[in-house]
Amino acid sequence: MEKEIPMTPAELSEILWGKYPEHQKRANQNFLKEVFLGLNIGGVWIWPETGRIFRKVNDIELVEIYE
Repeated sequence: MEKEIPMTPAELSEILWGKYPEHQKRANQNFLKEVFLGLNIGGVWIWPETGRIFRKVNDIELVEIYE
């Protein structure tokens, strides 16, 4: 089992979309920030295209869930 590493939405956005053109990267980062703000602590977001799952752990960070 991999260790859960807390990251901010901006850090996760860079991991997920860091190689995209700047305008796409910015749009995706804004989208992820809105998703994050809508989650309660303990809430999850699933990225459907990849099946990756992320959980909000506090007011500023989330972690990827490995199963």
